[in-house]
Amino acid sequence: MNPANIVDDLIRDIKERLTLDGKNFEEESDWDFLIIVKGNLDLKGKRELRHKIYRRFHDYFLFVLVDIILKDEQSFVKSRLDPLYSSISPLFYSA
Repeated sequence: MNPANIVDDLIRDIKERLTLDGKNFEEESDWDFLIIVKGNLDLKGKRELRHKIYRRFHDYFLFVLVDIILKDEQSFVKSRLDPLYSSISPLFYSA
């Protein structure tokens, strides 16, 4: 599966979850996404992927503020005890 399809699937799933579980969504809410990628990405690769996801996201949700955090699996495993990551609702996609 190519990255564009993964992003489209992710956006579609987000839209469905908003419909099903909209009680957590408020008009003024910003959205924070932690995306864990397989393998390692250099800084340039992370910037490009983050920008691609950000653009696709705003194709569907034009006025929603969004923060995108990219981590590789290894660094996520090391930091998973951090309180920042304790309340994450996972959506998993495999490429």
